[in-house]
Amino acid sequence: MGWLFTGLSRTELIAGLLQLRGNEAARMETLRHADCDNVLWSVVRITALQDGVAHLKAGQYLDFIRCDLLDCDRYGWGYKTLEEAMGPCYYSCPLEFLDMTPVQCQSWRDQVRRHHALVLHGEREAAKARALAAFADKLVDRAD
Repeated sequence: MGWLFTGLSRTELIAGLLQLRGNEAARMETLRHADCDNVLWSVVRITALQDGVAHLKAGQYLDFIRCDLLDCDRYGWGYKTLEEAMGPCYYSCPLEFLDMTPVQCQSWRDQVRRHHALVLHGEREAAKARALAAFADKLVDRAD
């Protein structure tokens, strides 16, 4: 599936992607979302109103993680939708979303956890460097 560009602003596009949708067969609602730069992560619930939607019986539901890539060109903002089952090459999905949904692609979830561990490690290292720099500044001040 390709990109769909609209004449919408970024805010309008995101609002449209998050809104409740439905027809006579199913209803789709966003339970949670997070905007991580130009990747919109969502936990989506699809509820079957008729048998056979997403292999569900009427009344059953399925929660899944959706990844909407966002970009802007001369036509306005656009998006490309991916789902966990596709194993997207984006890993900034909030960790709590993994706990809210059944596993559809374990290797992708492993990459998400690895990504967050590296980010956390980087933040810790940056905090250590800032503390060391502040300490060094104090030593220099005392030496003067």
